[in-house]
Parts: sequence; C-alpha cells; structure tokens
Amino acid sequence: MTGPAGDNQEDMVVDVGDLSSHQGRLGQLIERVETARDAARTTVSPDAFGVFGSGLAEECAQSQREGAGMLQIAVSASRTHYEKVGSWVRDLDARELDIVAMFKVTGGDDDH
Repeated sequence: MTGPAGDNQEDMVVDVGDLSSHQGRLGQLIERVETARDAARTTVSPDAFGVFGSGLAEECAQSQREGAGMLQIAVSASRTHYEKVGSWVRDLDARELDIVAMFKVTGGDDDH
C-alpha cells in the first residue's frame, strides 16, 4: 500500500498486489494462532500434580481454559479481517476491470 495520493487524506492509492500479499500473511497468522489455541486446549491430567496438588491443577486448568478462549477470539477476529481484506481485493480487481473495459477501444486489427 502507498500513502496519501494528494493533500486530501481521504485520497489513498491502494496497490492490489500489496493488499493481496497482506491477506496471505493474515492466512499464515490464522494458522499460527489456531496452532496455539489447539495446544492450549490440550490438558494435563490432574494426577500429574500429585495427591496434594489438586488445587493447583484446577487453577492451572482454569488459566488454560481462559487462554484458549482468548486465542479463539483472536482466531475469529483474524478470520473476519482476512475475509474483509479478500472482499476488498476482489472489489478493487473488479473496479480495475470495469475501468479498463470502459476505455477499451474495439474494432480494427488490434484491440486496445
């Protein structure tokens, strides 16, 4: 993406290739966060803490559930952003094709 095109901050030039690359990086991020979330869902047996560690085991399990829940929120938000960027890329591509078609000159041996 590039910065503002002029003095008006609302005029922004968006490079479709850069935006598409951004979406690809978002996809990779989603995979990594999903891996972390899945790992956070893996529990340890309460017996691993021994006879006197059941209270500690429950505290750890609660923290683990909270962490997995937060990672699920991050996965959902990342997917939503990924989908919206994808829609933006498709809209920009369609707009470019519409503009090209509007100015296309037909006829003769070579179409421009």
